[in-house]
Amino acid sequence: FSDDRTLEYADKMGLALQLTNIIRDVGEDARNGRIYLPMEEMQRFDVPASVIMQCKPTDNFAELMRFQVSRARETYHEAMSLLPAADKKSQKVGLIMAAIYYALLNEIDRDGAQNVLTYKIAIPSPRKKRIALKTWLFGFKP
Repeated sequence: FSDDRTLEYADKMGLALQLTNIIRDVGEDARNGRIYLPMEEMQRFDVPASVIMQCKPTDNFAELMRFQVSRARETYHEAMSLLPAADKKSQKVGLIMAAIYYALLNEIDRDGAQNVLTYKIAIPSPRKKRIALKTWLFGFKP
C-alpha cells in the first residue's frame, strides 16, 4: 500500500469479513457449544443462549440476525469508504475476498438469516470464480 489510510480500510474490512463469518457459523458454533454473538445484543433482542444452543430459530432470533446482517453490510460500506483510490489496485486480492464474503452475506439475508441455525449457507465454487473475475476486472462496490 502507498497510503497509510489503507490500514484503516484493512482493519474495517477485516471486521466486516469476521462479522460475516460469525453470522454464517452461528449454527455450527452452537452445535460445538459456542456462541460468538455479543451477549448484550442477545439480551436486547431477548434471545437466550438456550435458543441458539438448541438451534431452533424464533422470531426474536430472526430480528437479531437481521440486525447482525445490517451491521456487517454497513461495515463493508464503511471499509470501502476508507480505501484510498491510489491503493485500490494493490488491494485487489483482498477486494475479491470481500466481494465473495459480501455475496455470502447477501445470500444469507435472502435465504432468511435465521436459517443459519439450521444449516450452513455457502457460495458454490463456480459462482466464487465469477465474482472473483468480475471484481478483478471492475472492482468491488457493496
